[in-house]
Amino acid sequence: MALRLLRSLRQRRFAPLCLMFFSLTSCGGSSSTEARQALQAAASWAATAHMIGDAWMMNAAPQEYAEQTLLRVHQELQKRFYTFQSHSFSTPTAVRETLLEHLQNLKQTVGQMRIAVRQRDPSTLSQQPTPLETDQTTITSVLERSDVQA
Repeated sequence: MALRLLRSLRQRRFAPLCLMFFSLTSCGGSSSTEARQALQAAASWAATAHMIGDAWMMNAAPQEYAEQTLLRVHQELQKRFYTFQSHSFSTPTAVRETLLEHLQNLKQTVGQMRIAVRQRDPSTLSQQPTPLETDQTTITSVLERSDVQA
């Protein structure tokens, strides 16, 4: 289903709109709100990286577009990492450290994906979705827990 959607979007040249959709985040007032929004944005950016990686491997996205998008994803993940790191919130230190580790892992994985695209190496890129999904899932599951106040 995702493949059909991706091809449909590519045929209609809506890929830039998809990227803009995933990049939208709202501004919050409190530190815990900003931390939560940083995590939500990071999960969205991870989904964008996964989508563009799949598209590139299926020749549904040009190399230059994939590389630029992955660079943008990496930059946005870096911003979210610093935002999350710099805000205080009432989540236990162990959970905070785990989330920071997963955010760091996301950045590294996206960096590896970008290198694989630059080097035209689909075999290396095909190994990246699993760690990407693992980190994204962990962040999302923490956000969904009612006892965690990010």
